[in-house]
Amino acid sequence: MLTFKSPQGEDAYWFERQALRMAIPGSQPKYSLMLEDDELTLTREGIKGLFLLKMPPASAAQHAQAITENEHLTLQIAANVFDIDTVKNAIIYYQDDVQGLLLRRFDIDPEFVSYQQEDFYQLREKQVKGVPQTYEDMGALIKKHIAAYGPALAIFFKRILFNYLVSNGSGGPRSFSIKRTEHGDYALTPAYGLSCTRLLDAGSKDMAMELYEGVHKSSYYQKFKACGQAEFVNFARRLGLTAGRAETIIASMTDKEYEVADWVEKSFLSGSLKKEYLRLFKEKLHHLRSTYP
Repeated sequence: MLTFKSPQGEDAYWFERQALRMAIPGSQPKYSLMLEDDELTLTREGIKGLFLLKMPPASAAQHAQAITENEHLTLQIAANVFDIDTVKNAIIYYQDDVQGLLLRRFDIDPEFVSYQQEDFYQLREKQVKGVPQTYEDMGALIKKHIAAYGPALAIFFKRILFNYLVSNGSGGPRSFSIKRTEHGDYALTPAYGLSCTRLLDAGSKDMAMELYEGVHKSSYYQKFKACGQAEFVNFARRLGLTAGRAETIIASMTDKEYEVADWVEKSFLSGSLKKEYLRLFKEKLHHLRSTYP
């Protein structure tokens, strides 16, 4: 448990002064924390904090607890079921029992050495076409900025599949980043900002962007208004992966139904939200398993 109360009422202004432009982008407020005498506390000026405390935006106060629980669950499923490298995280409580999401910063190592990081929205300034409009555009950025882009593209493809499976409609250019490694080259950062956005917003999209331009014209999309296996295989080929490699990745990610259900059942979500989370997951699972036409 944290040694201070949540940023409400008179404490809100003090917390806002601690808010920083952090390594993990997004609209939710994030506060830098440091470990002092075995206790987490807000970082003092001039000191690098190794942790971030993430809170739901004030505009979402009605669903604040569910937002935190949703993201925590989705990050746990990504890491423990689908073996996706994710930001280290945990649910933590303030003194007044309000939940927050604790994240370990991945742009600072244990020796407090900082590494340059840019999300894909920032990388737009380094390409002629501007902001990426599709995930295929983002794949082109990976090829441009990451020397070992082959393995990176396979990782990227897997993350897009996961976003689709969990109905993450917020996985746009700000939800993917690259960082400079200790060797001086660039690599994808761990995944962050993962959640089932449709769980609390029925109007949310299944994905933040189209896989590629014209995907909605495919026969499967025309019939079901969703992407099936063929669309993802085509997307993978456009990235430079073989159809066989794509099908292998898809197969490995569509046989985890029972493991996902187990993690959802153990989560902090309410009973009704657990059922809806699983319903949405099974809906996407059906589409990815489909080989129509």
